[in-house]
Amino acid sequence: MTDPGGRFIFLKGTIAHHTYTFASIYSPNRGQHKFFTKTLAKLEKFRAGLLILAGDLNVPLDPRVDTTRGTSTVPEHGLHAMRRALTGMGLVDCWRVAHPDDRDFSYYSSVYRQYSRIDYIFMPQESLALLRDASIGIINQSDHAPNTVYGDPEADRPRLEHAPTDALPRSSRTTHRTRTGHTDTAEKGVNLLDITAREEATGTRLTSKYQ
Repeated sequence: MTDPGGRFIFLKGTIAHHTYTFASIYSPNRGQHKFFTKTLAKLEKFRAGLLILAGDLNVPLDPRVDTTRGTSTVPEHGLHAMRRALTGMGLVDCWRVAHPDDRDFSYYSSVYRQYSRIDYIFMPQESLALLRDASIGIINQSDHAPNTVYGDPEADRPRLEHAPTDALPRSSRTTHRTRTGHTDTAEKGVNLLDITAREEATGTRLTSKYQ
């Protein structure tokens, strides 16, 4: 399922006896919250099985921790609407779950001269037992850094030390590390997502990548 403007694509199917819904969203530069909430309403009707939602939201969900300047041109009521839509679907920010006290960025704006985290991967809070790690790569060939999540479809218990009940950005979180340009090496596991490139199943393991 997609839209005429190419702003989102939804795909669902079965891989190694598991049902997945993969969704990729590219928000416009203006009116992000209106587009996002309407698109999530469509996704809610389409989804089946494990939902993995990823994309360029063109907005930091919490500017105070997701930008170097701590500000955003998007008004707070718009950000609140986007966070509320995610909460309503039970979705959490995979990178924030894996790195609750860190700061990292996926985009550099030469216009505003600041780094920000505007690229996200979300999954249902009820499925966090599958998540092993999440990483943000280097801003290299693209003006955005690749985001990756690793998980195990067969997991029956949480593998992360931190599994907050609220894994959306929280301005009250303290930060201990800022990283703007190096590659994380995650524990070997299953990369759950490949919206743009390739998907391959080997047994019960799915290997993929999102950028």
